[in-house]
Order: sequence, then C-alpha cells, then structure tokens
Amino acid sequence: MEVPFALRGEVVRSSRICMFQFQDVSIQLSTHGEKAQVQDQAWFADVPAFLEGLVGDWQSDEELLSARGVDALPRGMLGRTVAEAARNVHQALRVTDPSSLPTIADSYRGAVVDLMMEHVPDDVPVLVKVGDVARFRLVGDSTLEQIGADDAALLFESVRGLEVPIHAGAVGVGGARCEDFTDGVADAIALVGGGAATTAYGLKVLHTQMSAASQGFDGTDVDQIWFLLSRGVKTVSMLQAGGLVRAGALSLRGRGRLVGPLSGDHMLRFGVSDWR
Repeated sequence: MEVPFALRGEVVRSSRICMFQFQDVSIQLSTHGEKAQVQDQAWFADVPAFLEGLVGDWQSDEELLSARGVDALPRGMLGRTVAEAARNVHQALRVTDPSSLPTIADSYRGAVVDLMMEHVPDDVPVLVKVGDVARFRLVGDSTLEQIGADDAALLFESVRGLEVPIHAGAVGVGGARCEDFTDGVADAIALVGGGAATTAYGLKVLHTQMSAASQGFDGTDVDQIWFLLSRGVKTVSMLQAGGLVRAGALSLRGRGRLVGPLSGDHMLRFGVSDWR
C-alpha cells in the first residue's frame, strides 16, 4: 500500500500560489500578500516538514481505519482527524450499519486541508485545496479572487451562491462534472461547511447513497430524477441539522435541489435550468 503525500520534489512557488507535490496528489496553498512577507515567514518554511510529519503514521492508520472504522484509535494526527470527521458524519446521519457507507479513510484529503489550515497563522488570508475539497479564510478586505478561488470556479460556485457571504469555511464538490467522486449518478453535488474532512466524507456518503438508489435509472425518467435528488436532499438536511454543513446543492440532468441559503441564479456551472 502506498503512503499518500510522500514528499516528492520541491515546493513550486509563485507570488500567490504554492504547490506541494506528494506522489500523484497536489496540495495547493494560496495566500494574499507580498511574496517576501508570506514566503519568508517561519510557518511557510516549515510547511514541507509539517506535511511530511503528518503522513508518518498514515499507512498503518489507514489500514486500521479500514478495518475498524470509527472504532479505531489511530496513532497519527492525520488518522485521528479522519476518524473524528467520520464519527461526526455518522452521528449526524444516525448511522446504525456503517457497512453500506464508504470507508472513512476517504476523507483523508479533507483532513490534510484542515490540518494545513491549522498550521497557517490566523491573520493570513489563505486557501488550501486538495482535489475538489478546500478551506479558505478571508482577513480584512481580502477577497476570494485574491486567494485564488477563480482557479477553481466550479468548486467555489456554491460559496459565491450563498445569500449571506461568509469569510471562512470549507467547500467540496463531486460528480460527473468534477475531479473527484465521478463514478456515480450525480452530475454535480456541493457542500459548504466548516471543516474540510467532514465535508469530504459527507460528499462521499451523499454520492454513494444517491448512486445506490439509482438502480435502473436511464437518465430520462423525470420522476426518478426528482426522487434521486430528494434522496440527496434528505442526507444534506441531516448533515445541516447536525451542524456539519451550511448549505448544499445537487444537480442531475438539468434539474437541481438546494438546501440552505443558496441562490441558484449564481450557480450556472451546475448546468441546472430548474432549481427547487
């Protein structure tokens, strides 16, 4: 079993975006400010060593998490963050039989994002992204554009669609239009929450549950489209009631459902002509 995020190569620096390459996965860290002010600070210089330290126990922890699920007691910080996120999702969804759910290790990308955010000082505006899950923080008069959100337009579509703007949070997307979780029935699903690990795992569960209910679906039955979207809405609503997500959006064959304070008028990239 390969260890994800085994450090390979050097940090690629630009005036705004820094890419940390770990095997076949890239971690994007985007900040706003003068290059010298950010990249000469001690916390930035420590990022490669910080990330390398996170994966020290991950190989054994991943095996433990896969075998024991939320009952596991991982050794490493990354494994503990993954387990806590999954426990929170299971509790919100009132899960009694986790065997039908995805392995909880699927939230490790979001866990890395969360831990990276904790490493960055609170007074630094920042965006941390791995695949189709990210966290961001705006400080002062900084904007999403200044921290690189325009480079992930679909990912941040739901954040821009919030009726009340937020200055910090997590966002994730999945589905056929996205980079991650592309093998299921949904065209695009999005969650806006507080933590990236819970957002990532919540997305995976949502994607799995919608796909499990889609047996026999040929993409043309309008009633079944709305049924599948309603199935997803139930999951998102439970995550929202559990305090894990602020809002969610689901799209399938030109139809869409919204949960929470979202405006479909600002979410054109989801390809929906009929929001409900």
